[in-house]
This record gives sequence, C-alpha cells and structure tokens, in this order.
Amino acid sequence: MLDSRQALRSDGARLTSAQGATFRVDVLSRWVPLVRLVDRDRNDVDPFLVRSRLDINKGNAQIAHGISAVLRPLDL
Repeated sequence: MLDSRQALRSDGARLTSAQGATFRVDVLSRWVPLVRLVDRDRNDVDPFLVRSRLDINKGNAQIAHGISAVLRPLDL
C-alpha cells in the first residue's frame, strides 16, 4: 500500500495490484510529479498516475490511485 508521496520515492519498485497482477513503478519526475506504471503488456501504452485522482479510499486497508489507462497483467 503506497500513498502518492511514497509512490514518488518508489522508482523501480515492483508492486502487486488489488487483483494480484504485478507491475513496476517508473518515476519519470518527482517534481511534476510524473509516475508511469509498467505492466506486462509490452505492445501497449503504460498507464500514468493521474495527479487529480491520487490517494482515493484512504480509509480502508488499501489506497487507490486513478490511472490514465488499463493495467494489463499479461502480454496481450
């Protein structure tokens, strides 16, 4: 579980989504902030965190973040 502040310091981290898929955090800029999530589908665009949709549902056991595209658990 990473909040947006921790995500900006997690370049290269490998994480597991709520559904069990794994992906890698790629911090392109800590100042903007610009964070890409590298999934397993190498033929499609990787999603980015959406700055206006960070740290959603902070009250439960997980923190959600809005992303710009779909995370793909397999190379389709």
